Amino acid sequence: MGLVGESYKGIGLTGRVDLKGHWDPTYDVYAGGQELEEYLPPEAVAEGEAFEDPIELERTDDMFDGRAVLATPVSGLTIGASAYMGKEVGSLRRTGFGGQAEYLAGPWNSEFVFKLSYHHVDGNRFAGPVPEELADAAASGTLKEKTNLLLVSAQFSL
Repeated sequence: MGLVGESYKGIGLTGRVDLKGHWDPTYDVYAGGQELEEYLPPEAVAEGEAFEDPIELERTDDMFDGRAVLATPVSGLTIGASAYMGKEVGSLRRTGFGGQAEYLAGPWNSEFVFKLSYHHVDGNRFAGPVPEELADAAASGTLKEKTNLLLVSAQFSL
């Protein structure tokens, strides 16, 4: 709980464009706001605050998000990117962006997936050390506010 909202409050647009040569882009954009039930303990520990209820309602306004994925002429290969920005009520503006590449091929087709993605988040309060070291890192001012993640994965189903 508290990392991804279930929906947004605003306006969104989703679409696909059919281009020649099997280049098929898809896109999603939305603007508005979001409410999210946030699991409070990591942030409270980092800031040295006491808490009674571990869940609080977090509201983000002035949100804008976009995602584009391009299916290439290579069967099963897609590449894409996404970006996000929003102003959490009572906090700072947060931004994030990411890129991805995915290849679905082989004898299993959709049952076997390779995926590569990169994410950079600025203003991420979840970028922290193991929970046992979180309070000390926050007190010493060494808690990182930016996250860089490179994820390589393979998955199959039977």
